[in-house]
Amino acid sequence: GAPVLLVKKNNGGARLCVDYRQLNMFSIMNKYMLPKINDLMDQLKGASMISKIYLRSRYHQTRVKEGDILKTAFKTRYGRCEYVVMSFSVTNVLAVFMNYMNKIFRLFLSCKGFLLGNGFERF
Repeated sequence: GAPVLLVKKNNGGARLCVDYRQLNMFSIMNKYMLPKINDLMDQLKGASMISKIYLRSRYHQTRVKEGDILKTAFKTRYGRCEYVVMSFSVTNVLAVFMNYMNKIFRLFLSCKGFLLGNGFERF
């Protein structure tokens, strides 16, 4: 499994960090094409409404495929653990998440709207 450490956050809490560099070296990159910012800004012209969905722990809301759970293994002093939801440090997590969101909101996207990294913008 991958090495793990706790990193102190600014608010005094701790964040679990798993070092997935070994796994990421062997991962095939899913090149999700982000829209150009100028194109997005052009779509804002004349907008009458903008709404946003705040997804605080967006990656931890998406399940890992059954056959890939083993790949998320990491070691702690208490033994081996595995993620059953996505961890933000694994290659392709953003692409998988954005594809998932685009599928969920595809009907709304055709109504003059688009998804940004942190939420859905509708016009």
